Amino acid sequence: MYKEIALTSFKGEIIYRVEFIISLISFFVRIIVLWFLWNALFKAYGAETLKGFTLPMMITYVSISAILNIFSRSETEFNIEENVKTGFISVLLTKPFSYPLFYLFREIGTTGFSLLTKGLPIFLFALVFLSISFPASPLFFVSVALGFFINFFLVLLTGLWSFWSSGNIWGIRFARNVISEILSGALIPLYLFPLWLKNIASALPFQAIYSTPLLIYIGQLNGFELFSALGIQIVWLALLGGSAFIVWKFAEKKTLAYGG
Repeated sequence: MYKEIALTSFKGEIIYRVEFIISLISFFVRIIVLWFLWNALFKAYGAETLKGFTLPMMITYVSISAILNIFSRSETEFNIEENVKTGFISVLLTKPFSYPLFYLFREIGTTGFSLLTKGLPIFLFALVFLSISFPASPLFFVSVALGFFINFFLVLLTGLWSFWSSGNIWGIRFARNVISEILSGALIPLYLFPLWLKNIASALPFQAIYSTPLLIYIGQLNGFELFSALGIQIVWLALLGGSAFIVWKFAEKKTLAYGG
């Protein structure tokens, strides 16, 4: 059943051709802008490295970050919000599947489509024209998978707040996106942050979505540090996944108690 949900979601993305083209162009523009920005910064500083990052490493970092940014394009929060506002949640609760797992496999389908149709072209472009490197460790892919699930459960928790906010989560959704963009290491490596801000970012789950896999990709995490970072991702996944399903149980009871 869940496999069919993922496949249907994957195929459904083909319909939105104009949105797909605009989104793909935005990814390319992001990489090109960041390429010019980091080239200018390295030239202005007149240094070959910035806190251990060479220019080729930084270009690789921002290019792969643009691909991982596909994770943040989730519609799950919006869909849950609409389900609650319209009352469609009561219909979904009669279906023979778990509500959270339904959206998890939808997310797997849409993300898989985006990685294939957007992520792969972006990677090939960066590989050929920007001379980025290949991942320093195959564990990068494990870290990416963990980051995907961590991001999903954060999104799910935000969406589930709809059950206690009359279906209005615009504010919390906006705040989560802004915080994630700044403190995840998606735009700027956490190594370049002031120490106090780096410590704050390291204590939050957002860095486990972007910073960890990106640092593994460019070879900044090796040996014990690499496995320790993967361990932290697993801990965040367990905490957020467990929290999401507990919150869902309360939301489900709340819905059933009021008849949907």
